[in-house]
This record gives sequence, C-alpha cells and structure tokens, in this order.
Amino acid sequence: MLDGLVDTGARLPPGVLRVDRAGFDEVESSAWVFGLAANVLGCGLVAMFTDANVEAEIRRLISTW
Repeated sequence: MLDGLVDTGARLPPGVLRVDRAGFDEVESSAWVFGLAANVLGCGLVAMFTDANVEAEIRRLISTW
C-alpha cells in the first residue's frame, strides 16, 4: 500500500493513515494489483482533502490504465 501511495505522488496532509483491512491469496495476489488499489485510495483521499469530486477523479485515474 505504501509503495502505491508514494507512486501516485499524492500530497496527503500530515497525520496517520491506517489501513486495517487487506486481502491476500497465495495464487492470485499481485503486488501490481495492490499498487493499483493504493493508487485509487491515494487519488480518493487527495480529492477529498482538496474538495474535488472524488468519483470523477477516480474515474479519471482508472481511465488512464
């Protein structure tokens, strides 16, 4: 998660971000997919903190994949 958040270049405010849920499968888990999930999280958080439209920003991000 941390790598994915850093990769977004997200400018999050100071504080604590606690991710208290996770999923893992020995066969199907992928660091790449977890990175994408973290990118979506970072995008959503930045949108929330800047009063942007969260859904629109996430859709914009996903459209670049």
